[in-house]
Amino acid sequence: MLRLFNLSLIIFLLFTFLSFSQDEEVIEVKVSKDKVETGEVFTYRIKIEGSFTQPELTLPEFKDFKVISQSRSKNYAFKQGRKKVIHNLVYQLFAPNPGAFTIKEAVLEDRGKKFKSESITIEVKGRPLEEKRKILPYIEKGTEI
Repeated sequence: MLRLFNLSLIIFLLFTFLSFSQDEEVIEVKVSKDKVETGEVFTYRIKIEGSFTQPELTLPEFKDFKVISQSRSKNYAFKQGRKKVIHNLVYQLFAPNPGAFTIKEAVLEDRGKKFKSESITIEVKGRPLEEKRKILPYIEKGTEI
């Protein structure tokens, strides 16, 4: 009888551990393009998924980029009596200058744990937007050959 109880307890703990490990907290980032022209708009997405109690999110700085728009959505799901949150943040960005720029990781802290996304490098080619503005009237006006 005692062996049966111990075996049942081990099986219960194993299934509990497996169900918790499947609901592991995730923070990931994606970009629509990692190679763009100056002024070309691309999308930067942050997806956060997990069972959080009091999450604190630290977003990366977009110091080399201009933010055109941003949106947020939050969905809730309940699995085995636990609340799971799926949070999406979407940014539309562009770079005014050429170069290789890195968007650092987003960091989420909850219950004494830190979760980090990866950093992403965007390669930007072309002329700085200031130079493009200088020649834009000539392009719009056209040239005769």
